[in-house]
Amino acid sequence: MQSLITGIKPTGKIHLGNYFGAFKPAFEFQKDYQSYIFLANLHALNQVQNGKELKETSFDLCANLISLGLDTEKSHFFLQSDVPEHAELCWILSTICSFGVLERAHAWKDFKNKGLKDPKLGLFSYPVLMAADILLYNVDIVPVGKDQKQHVEIARDLAHKFNGIYGDTFILPTPVIQKEVETITGIDGQKMSKSYNNIIAIFEDENLIKKSIMKIQTDSLPVDAVKDPNTCNIFQIYKHMANKEELDNFKDKYLAGGLSYGEAKNTLFDKFMIYFKEARTKKAKLMEKPDQIYEILEQGKQQAKKRAQTTLNLVKEKTGLTL
Repeated sequence: MQSLITGIKPTGKIHLGNYFGAFKPAFEFQKDYQSYIFLANLHALNQVQNGKELKETSFDLCANLISLGLDTEKSHFFLQSDVPEHAELCWILSTICSFGVLERAHAWKDFKNKGLKDPKLGLFSYPVLMAADILLYNVDIVPVGKDQKQHVEIARDLAHKFNGIYGDTFILPTPVIQKEVETITGIDGQKMSKSYNNIIAIFEDENLIKKSIMKIQTDSLPVDAVKDPNTCNIFQIYKHMANKEELDNFKDKYLAGGLSYGEAKNTLFDKFMIYFKEARTKKAKLMEKPDQIYEILEQGKQQAKKRAQTTLNLVKEKTGLTL
């Protein structure tokens, strides 16, 4: 059976962009691929440097992912920091990674373009650790959002370079991006992102969810006017949760005229609450029995370490790190 890996940073609340852009596509692969899914808490240290906050956010994210569809019978779910082989392989790969490659990485270029001060090595070398995350498990595919494609390509390049120096060791992983969910629209029309403060959080309090939806930016067309669903932020968010019949009915209302944006937002809110009702209920029950989460992580850790140690032992042998 072929395999995949995906990592999720515990740096904030899960929102629609996370779910439809990355989690849902990854979860759909579970039936056909051996899946390694981890909390990227080492990566999170670039943004979160408060121990208590990181622990709480990590635990909450575990509950969220399990509630949203992570199948712990089919996927190995673990904490990145529980498998130290990630950090060890990162160092080995850094010895063959060109400085110029990292300078061209999106995360670093964005940092420089924003004129931010006090850059950290962790941010600069972020792609090397991500490459280690991927190559350590010798997976076939990596489900990612469009903005992470470059990092998988860097991982491929490093795998190819390592294989050229030391002999065949790593599989060259393939990034998998579902075209229809490359970018999820935020409430301001930009890509939905915590950085833009334009998210709709899935497990937020119901009143706060409605408040976020009511803030979705629209044009100033009057109620009676015919409206274009293809340019409306409300419709662009709604379409990810609706079936064909619901989508057609909603589109007809736009084109018929007489649909107020307030009514459209209420339609979106109702659909949101129905779509995520099961996940929100499951999370509430799971939080009453936290030991279940720790047990799942321990089982995932043991399975992940088996594969990670096999790969790292081969790497250390080929590089001469074992005598």
